[in-house]
Amino acid sequence: MITIRHGFLFSSGIALGIFLICIPSRAQLVTWGAAQTITGVGDISTSGTYVDAMNLSGVHGAGNNTTFTQVTIGDTIFHASTYGTLPGNPTTVGASFLASDGLNISAAVQAGYNAGVDGGVNFTSGTPSSSDYSLAVSNGAYLSSAGFTQLSYVTLSGLAVGHNYQVQVWTYLDATPTGSLDNTTSLSGTAPISLNPNAGNATAGGQFVIGTFTATSATLTFNWSYSGTMGPTQDSALLNDVALRDLTPVPEPSTWALLLGGIVTVGFLAGRRRTRGIGVRS
Repeated sequence: MITIRHGFLFSSGIALGIFLICIPSRAQLVTWGAAQTITGVGDISTSGTYVDAMNLSGVHGAGNNTTFTQVTIGDTIFHASTYGTLPGNPTTVGASFLASDGLNISAAVQAGYNAGVDGGVNFTSGTPSSSDYSLAVSNGAYLSSAGFTQLSYVTLSGLAVGHNYQVQVWTYLDATPTGSLDNTTSLSGTAPISLNPNAGNATAGGQFVIGTFTATSATLTFNWSYSGTMGPTQDSALLNDVALRDLTPVPEPSTWALLLGGIVTVGFLAGRRRTRGIGVRS
């Protein structure tokens, strides 16, 4: 009886180990797709399972206070962020706050802004079609370009190792541009990508991008920075929203039952062979 139990545990351990080894492992860097123009609620990805989404405008005591609370579009909930003290000693100037929704997304930012304060054009009609989406993309955070290059970061936490994830980032400037306004925002990854929050200096511009990665740890961090040409004082990097989705399929109950059944069968057969071998020797 003891022999059968040991044989079962040993074989089950081997089977489980082989199963875990088969889980793919890749470097934990975001692979970005192409930058796309903001057009409407159809921009919001519905792939996989929703995890979290955060608007970066925040609530804090300096700069432009915002009134953004929360909006829900489909299964995506854009949570408001709260600005707190940035931990550690940032190596670059201007990353003054840590914006967080208290769930899976946080970001180091300089300050928040919103449409009401900046007096810009809201997406209340036309493009995009939803006033809720308008509210989400018209509020955000910035890194000023006043005499230096900004480098900040976004952190995604609570990740399941081995899962494939999708991250979506929006950047949009609601204010009427002045002069040759440059708000080029760069995101780090397997290959950096640049987004234009005010493409063509139009009053209704903005872009979003979707990237994917496989989690090799519980957190992933990517940088966002100003990468344009220094110019007017309004030049800055802008980041409005970040959304996270899990692309890993959830196994059906029948799949788990089949896997466990296979492990039990392998263990049982191994135990029987071990027992027969002992019977022959005795």
